Amino acid sequence: MMQRTLTIFALLLFVTAVQSFHPWYYCYPGGLYNSLTHLCCNYQIVVKGPNNACCGTTPINYLTQRCCGSQVYPAGSLTKCCYYVHWPGYIHYYLC
Repeated sequence: MMQRTLTIFALLLFVTAVQSFHPWYYCYPGGLYNSLTHLCCNYQIVVKGPNNACCGTTPINYLTQRCCGSQVYPAGSLTKCCYYVHWPGYIHYYLC
């Protein structure tokens, strides 16, 4: 039993080490992508570049940009993003 536990532990360590060298993730339905070079934005794989977040399908740099709905704004201009829900299930975003 101890041998089996050690084998499973060694396998988990190996998988963790491999994932740290190859940080692949799945973006449905687009497929696999490397999280060091790409982002999965709203089910689309896009090049990361200097960006570190998504606004809809648009990659953004969260240090300098903000998102309200799927609109991108400069970080200092967005005070608050509000929304209200229309029946049945439509959400309207606006700056407030």
